[in-house]
Amino acid sequence: MRAVTAALTCALVMTSVTAVAQPAPQAPAAGAATLTVNVVGMHNSKGQVECLLYAGGVGFPGKPDKAVGKVTVPISDEASTCTFASVAPGDYAIELFQDENSNGKLDTGFMGIPSEGFGASNDAPEKFGPPKYAGAKFTVTGDQTLTIHMTYAGM
Repeated sequence: MRAVTAALTCALVMTSVTAVAQPAPQAPAAGAATLTVNVVGMHNSKGQVECLLYAGGVGFPGKPDKAVGKVTVPISDEASTCTFASVAPGDYAIELFQDENSNGKLDTGFMGIPSEGFGASNDAPEKFGPPKYAGAKFTVTGDQTLTIHMTYAGM
């Protein structure tokens, strides 16, 4: 009898913990916008495009775990469109890359130079390293469309 009582108590506690652990659905933030990113200038239609949205520069670039949004989209006719829904007003930056071999990461070669296409909002230049947040920063105040040109190292 004690074993049955202990098992039922354990099951009840686990159910309660599970219920608490589930986040409640959240309504879109007031003033939330749709951010559309047109990616152009790819040298082929292989693989997919990974788009990462960073808020306030935290983690930009190169720290995908710090991104507030991530979208993976197919490529058609050497172009793609990434869409981020319910983006709160504020300052952001985007980094993206053409994942030609669909391995989920930007492949690099000698000295960390990307071997796949990459880009950043405002087509921020990469001078002796990845683009800086200051060059890629943009402000969302409402629905917005950006165009980013894919860059290929050494091309």
